[in-house]
Amino acid sequence: MVYIIFILQIICIFAIGTGIYVEYTLG
Repeated sequence: MVYIIFILQIICIFAIGTGIYVEYTLG
């Protein structure tokens, strides 16, 4: 269960980071 939460947190951080990077690049 702990590993699932850890993986979900990594995915969320990666998704948010990618979104900010794309917005900043295209912005």
